[in-house]
Amino acid sequence: MDARNGHAAYLSLITSSPLPIEREETLTMLETAAALNASDVPLWRRVRRWIKSKYGTRPEATDALKRLFGSGCRGLPILFTLFDWLPRHEAEVVARKLLAEGVVKDHDVVNRCLSLLGDEAHAEVTRLIHDPNTDQRILCSCLRRVGCDAKKEARTLLERPNLHPEVMCRCLGILGGEAKEIARRIIVDTSVDPNVLRLCIKILGGECENIAAGLLRQWRELGSHLVVACVKVAGGTPAANEMAQEILGSWDQWSDPNLRTAALRVPFDTPLRVDRARKVLDAWTTHERHLVCAALTAFWNK
Repeated sequence: MDARNGHAAYLSLITSSPLPIEREETLTMLETAAALNASDVPLWRRVRRWIKSKYGTRPEATDALKRLFGSGCRGLPILFTLFDWLPRHEAEVVARKLLAEGVVKDHDVVNRCLSLLGDEAHAEVTRLIHDPNTDQRILCSCLRRVGCDAKKEARTLLERPNLHPEVMCRCLGILGGEAKEIARRIIVDTSVDPNVLRLCIKILGGECENIAAGLLRQWRELGSHLVVACVKVAGGTPAANEMAQEILGSWDQWSDPNLRTAALRVPFDTPLRVDRARKVLDAWTTHERHLVCAALTAFWNK
């Protein structure tokens, strides 16, 4: 067991083969392995299957899992099964230990720990937000938990270079209208993520009409959600009208309901717009709600 040459293969042998080894002896060997190979997912998935097959009752199997955890096992299959099987108060003990160790970086495990501990985990959430090495998905989870209470942290994070777009969106969402100055700085960056750009447009509103109109001139290269956001602030511009007429004129080519929604929302009254809107309303039960609402706007001035 001290060799660095394939613990997984060795343990596969003792857990999968009909060797004359007692259950307790096998578990003892697995406890030793936990200290040598704590997090190998395929290995501990195999061990979990062995535990489920060898221990007749849930309490017995749970005790075996607890022994492995106590011996240092941090394999995800073992951890998730422990969380599912342990009573709440015992699962909370496991969560505290994992967070205190800081060894397991898996997003789902950390999120499960934070959920179990609730408000008790506030200090740990704050620490994770300030730690520059925190995984981006974990960071998003932490920001979601603290919400508007993390405005100071959100501003600080938005100053970081190479911040993940999902984290940027979360921070901008927390700040809302207070992020206008930051949004003005971000929106001029042509390489910014479309979701971040969409949120900046939402924050700035009509203030960024010219930028939104410029984007609509290249609407084919944009994601459909970004096109909708641009139309909301620049729908009355010639660029929006050109885009709308192109989509309305080749309706069947553009099956994306978001693009159809954007085209119908552009407030230039034409027979073609009314015709497309009527077709949507004639089969309104088969369309998304936002597309039906956009179709109704074509008749507001009728």
